Amino acid sequence: MIKNEIVDLFLKESKVKKYLMGINDVSTQLCKLVSVDGFVDDFTSKEKFLGLPIIRVEDIPKKSVVVSCSLAIWPVTISNLLSNQGVDYISVLDL
Repeated sequence: MIKNEIVDLFLKESKVKKYLMGINDVSTQLCKLVSVDGFVDDFTSKEKFLGLPIIRVEDIPKKSVVVSCSLAIWPVTISNLLSNQGVDYISVLDL
């Protein structure tokens, strides 16, 4: 799927599961603007953030859309992880 299609799914489609990758200031602010189903973070022991569930990369449901909120740390690694999971994803910069 091309980036523009993923952006449209994330911003406009209410039936698709939407996740933000990373627990940081960027994901906190984006969560205030767009309704999401949860967060993806493999490096926390917390189960919830801002009242929403935190899941691991391997637990991302198929046919979900993930927005990576990582700007400075490991963006290529995150991209590879999500690609290997077969998940549609974009960077927060694509929004």
